[in-house]
Amino acid sequence: MSTQATTKRRRMKPAKEKMSTAQLYAQIALVIVIIGGIAAFAYFVV
Repeated sequence: MSTQATTKRRRMKPAKEKMSTAQLYAQIALVIVIIGGIAAFAYFVV
């Protein structure tokens, strides 16, 4: 709930460049964590 409210407030502000870069880094980190978790899971299973 709180995360959605903060994102909506930031979208209203004109500083979109900072948000886009922050979101990009967050998405990259998330993807790396997901891939790492799947790889570790597959490694232990196999």
